[in-house]
Amino acid sequence: MLTNKAIQTNEAEAEPPAKKPFRLNLIASFDLFLLMVLAVFLPLISVLPVPIIRLPLGLVMVLLAPGYALVEALFVDRTDLSFPARVGLSFGLSIAINPLLALIINALPWGLRLWPMTISLGLTIFTFCSLALWRRSKSLTAANLGEVDSGLAGSQNLKIWTRLLTGLGIVVLLGLIGSGGLFLTSIFTETAQTEFYMLNSAGQALNYPRETQIGKPVELKIGMVNHQGANSHYRIEVRSGDQLISQVGSFVLQENERWEQPLVISVNKIQDSQEISIYLLYNENQTPFRQLRLWLKVTN
Repeated sequence: MLTNKAIQTNEAEAEPPAKKPFRLNLIASFDLFLLMVLAVFLPLISVLPVPIIRLPLGLVMVLLAPGYALVEALFVDRTDLSFPARVGLSFGLSIAINPLLALIINALPWGLRLWPMTISLGLTIFTFCSLALWRRSKSLTAANLGEVDSGLAGSQNLKIWTRLLTGLGIVVLLGLIGSGGLFLTSIFTETAQTEFYMLNSAGQALNYPRETQIGKPVELKIGMVNHQGANSHYRIEVRSGDQLISQVGSFVLQENERWEQPLVISVNKIQDSQEISIYLLYNENQTPFRQLRLWLKVTN
């Protein structure tokens, strides 16, 4: 006859050991952590003054990262898709996600501009990566830990690849921080440049005239703001090729003074796409200081 103590002991031995939850770590999901860091810095990446950093990272974040993060969120098990299939699907999904995101941003009040697009793309990548991390934490086990990210079976190979990726990530992160510091420094130290702009006859920077007839006047508005640090002499020339069409005589602007004036031009040559160049000349220099362009279809 078993005692109560013996029964309790047998029941305790019969109970299966509690399953330890899998804890996600940097080694298991380094790819997603790296993408999340890059997603946070994406608006800064888009304006980095260092092309050797900006272009490769920009291409990766636009053409690969959104689709890759979504693929990792949908197909957590390494056996679901092979590595080449994941890469190919990542490119395809990225190409599909970006236009859809652009349509949404264009419908919002901010419009399709650089900052709204980069911020929304970064948030999208960050969201997909967060979802993928959550799904990995629910499904990965210690047995397939070595297959995550690289598809390698050996733990030794995993350590080597992890060290390489960690080093690369640190270099990229330091490069982003350093380049971002240089860019922000250049913003605050850069001197203002003289503004030179063209408006339509209603004073708007849109709906410029695109077609006219020979001898028919085309009405525009030309404006500028002097940021040269001193009173300066300017003149404006309007040319079609080497032909001088119109000009505005020499005038003087004080520092930070704004100037706007109607500009009427007429063309006497029939051409489907005639380039009209509007040059701003500074002081006595014969080389154009600023240039604006307008393309006109000239008919009879």
